[in-house]
Amino acid sequence: MMKQQRYDQILSHLNLKGYLTVDDAVELLQTSRSTVSRDFNDLAKNELVIRTHGGIGLPKRSDFRNLPYALRQIKNNDEKEMIARAAVALLHERDTLFLDGGTTTLQVASFLPARGLTVVTNSLHHASQIIENQKPDAPVEVFIAGGLVYAPWHVNIGPQTRYCLEQYHATWAFFSAKGIDKHGIYNHNELIVESERTMIANAEKVVLLADHTKFSERSVFFLCELKEIDILITDEHPKSKELLKEIADAGVEVITVSEKS
Repeated sequence: MMKQQRYDQILSHLNLKGYLTVDDAVELLQTSRSTVSRDFNDLAKNELVIRTHGGIGLPKRSDFRNLPYALRQIKNNDEKEMIARAAVALLHERDTLFLDGGTTTLQVASFLPARGLTVVTNSLHHASQIIENQKPDAPVEVFIAGGLVYAPWHVNIGPQTRYCLEQYHATWAFFSAKGIDKHGIYNHNELIVESERTMIANAEKVVLLADHTKFSERSVFFLCELKEIDILITDEHPKSKELLKEIADAGVEVITVSEKS
C-alpha cells in the first residue's frame, strides 16, 4: 500500500472514531508497527493529528481538511465565490485554462464567462459543472485528463493523468492548495500534487486561489515555491497581512477581494 493510501485510511478512521492506536492501525493497514509509527509521526508533524501515548487523535481545533468533498465545498463559501469571480475576470476569449480539483476552482467552473474558452481539468465535478452551464452561443470546450479516479475528491490522478496533462499548453493554470507559508505551497495528496505540478509547468500564467484559512498552514506534501506563482487571489483578513507582504516581496502579484469589491 502506498504512503498516501495509508494516510487516507488513517485520517478516514480518525474522522469516524476520533482515535487510532498503533495496534489497530497495524491491523487496519496490514503493515508493520515501524511503518505505522513513521506515518503517525509524519501526520503529527504536519498538524493533521495529535500524537498520544500508543496512538493518535484528532486536533482540538476544527479541521476541515479531511472532511468529505461535499462538506468542504460549504466551508468559507462566500470567500471562495468572491475569489473565483476575481479569477474569472482575468480570462479572455480563446484562452486555455488548466483547472485543478479544489473547491474554490469549482466556483470558477460555475462562473466561467460566455466566451469561447478551452478548459483542461482532471476533475469530474468541474467538467460536469462547466457542461451544465454551457451557453450555446459561446460554448466552453472541455477536456478531461484521464487516470485513476480518486474518490474522496472526484479527480483523476496517477501516471495516466500526468501524461494527459503534459499534452496541453495553457494560457492559465488556476489551482488551490491546503496550505501556504513563506516557504511555499502545500497540498494533501502526492498524486494530486503531481498533477498540479504538471499544470504549473505547462501554463503561461499560474494563479493560486486561496482563502485566508490556508495561510500559515502546511500539509503533507510540498507543491511549489512562491516564486513559481504569478498571481495569488485571496480574501481580506487580518490573519493574512504579514504573510501576504512576504508573498508580494517574493514577486507574486497579490489580489485581495472583499464584499465591497
